Amino acid sequence: ERQRMAGEAPPAIDFAARLRAAAPMAVIAEIKRASPSKGDIAPDMNAPRQAMKYARGGAAAISVLTEPTWFRGAL
Repeated sequence: ERQRMAGEAPPAIDFAARLRAAAPMAVIAEIKRASPSKGDIAPDMNAPRQAMKYARGGAAAISVLTEPTWFRGAL
């Protein structure tokens, strides 16, 4: 199922080019529900909705932490 979904995804964006295009300052936004040092940050966050907010706010890239134990993430 994941392979099928990946095949239907839009083409990848060149990461380095995206950062250069946002010069002189590019913001990489981060989505995580928790952290090892702080514990829960936003346990009920809707990650796709938050990503859209970051994109509309001008983020050049978005980092999504999917590690389940420490960051409470998931694919």
